[in-house]
Amino acid sequence: KSFNSGSVSDVYELKFDKLSVNILLGNIQVNNVELKPREKPLDSYPYINSSLHLRTRKIFLSDVEIIDLIQKNILKLKSIEILEPDIEMKLNGKKYVFFPFNDTTAAKAKSPGKKSFISSFLLKEFGLRNASIHILNEGRHRELNIKNFSIGLKDLFLSQAPGKDIISNKQVELSIGEITWRLKKQAITYISI
Repeated sequence: KSFNSGSVSDVYELKFDKLSVNILLGNIQVNNVELKPREKPLDSYPYINSSLHLRTRKIFLSDVEIIDLIQKNILKLKSIEILEPDIEMKLNGKKYVFFPFNDTTAAKAKSPGKKSFISSFLLKEFGLRNASIHILNEGRHRELNIKNFSIGLKDLFLSQAPGKDIISNKQVELSIGEITWRLKKQAITYISI
């Protein structure tokens, strides 16, 4: 319900098999999650030029304020951990845009019935563990594969100000198992680390 009330649901579908909630601890576990682009978007966002497809066995949300989630449809939590995801990205253009965004430079008021945009987001901890990532950059004729990718972020802050996006965090932990990079129209065509 929370996902469907946001503008991201116009462009992406969210599916999962099982959701379990520990009310006492405020933890939510979602199994076999898939976030994929819709074949036909529900609303037009012509500036979106790239797409994301995520499949994962488990997403773990900790210290979720369950009452706010149920009563107000607002997601407040301490951390998100995504385990063993398979992520595919298709990139186009010079600036990659995956999701609808609120035009903060426009002076128009929100129409009734319109879906909400994320204006800012603060997360104490974010973890992506043992990911497989495949990135296809059609504009630059490049392909990147990353295996056993893990990243941990602390105090992640995302916001939007007129004409710019703001991203900050306090600490980053990163590990990569293997990288392969194919460059289709370059002198060097294959790199593996």
